[in-house]
Amino acid sequence: MVQYRAISKTLPLNEMMRLYEMNVKESKKAILTSMAEVIAQTSPVDTGTYARNHTVTIRSGSFSPSVQKPDNAPRKVPAGPPRSDGLQKMLSEISTDRVLDSENIVFRNETIHAVYVEREDKVYARARNEVNNAIKDAVRK
Repeated sequence: MVQYRAISKTLPLNEMMRLYEMNVKESKKAILTSMAEVIAQTSPVDTGTYARNHTVTIRSGSFSPSVQKPDNAPRKVPAGPPRSDGLQKMLSEISTDRVLDSENIVFRNETIHAVYVEREDKVYARARNEVNNAIKDAVRK
């Protein structure tokens, strides 16, 4: 007969639960980070406003985008800095316990014109399509 003791005397149950919770939180962080990277890398850049205004937060029913592209913003700026700024903002938000402890996390873009960007470039749809790969990678680790 083969058997395995699920609860071991070498590791107390509360310690096992703490390790489990820690692993879940780290996996969630890895998955969200992967999604943020896809969003940042696929964000189109003209003035940089869209690429800089991604956010990761807790879902609420009262969200309305409010950031406008400045009228005097230079156009055709290099993509690197705005994408990097947007990624750093998302990673900072992902690292908070407020986000990691929630079950209702959303990625948003705070620009008013984000709906048109998504229709054209499908930034969030691409990230959503990649989430299964991110989950597999997190589980594997």
